[in-house]
Amino acid sequence: MSTRKKQYYTIFILLVLLILTVLLGFSRLQYVFSKDYSVYKDLFSELPFFGDKVLDIRGSSDYEKIVSLKKSHPEIKITYTVILPQIGEVNDDVEKLEFSSLTSAEFSELSSVLQYLPNVREISLGNFGGENTFKSQDLLSLKNKHPEVSFNGKYEFYGKFFDLADSTVDINHIRLDDNGDEIFALALCMPNLEFLDMDSCGVPNERMAEI
Repeated sequence: MSTRKKQYYTIFILLVLLILTVLLGFSRLQYVFSKDYSVYKDLFSELPFFGDKVLDIRGSSDYEKIVSLKKSHPEIKITYTVILPQIGEVNDDVEKLEFSSLTSAEFSELSSVLQYLPNVREISLGNFGGENTFKSQDLLSLKNKHPEVSFNGKYEFYGKFFDLADSTVDINHIRLDDNGDEIFALALCMPNLEFLDMDSCGVPNERMAEI
């Protein structure tokens, strides 16, 4: 093979390698937008994706628009973050959350954004109940909205602490002034509960029958 032909052959091989590199590079092309991504929404269908469509909008807190965007463009993998109390920003694919003694306001904040974290399956609440924090009724409401999530933690009730994983709750001779509403809600948040001792708690028999 002549020297000139060798040069042409080398150039040809290099061009082939360059083309392959470019094509492989585009096989997973990502577009990163600013927080005000709504400006770009009409361009999504026209973007020159050659492989997986990935949209990174981490930092945006307009969760309703993000949900709407996901529904409108199921072909696009959308990555975003959610701001949580105590923890700060977490990725949308987080599976486990750990908190420490959330206040009532912090728990309300968690309740309002948990729907935007579809992969969460376990939440550790630390110690809760008692003063300056949320109650068992609040947890029961959140649990009913997210039955796929398991909650763990210790609940303070009249100076006693009950782990949500406990199988027995003894509040014998503790006088209740809420018709048993708080302890009833707590019982429904304890999946392993087998025995609840409420002797002489001042709760009517009719209510006890419900519990």
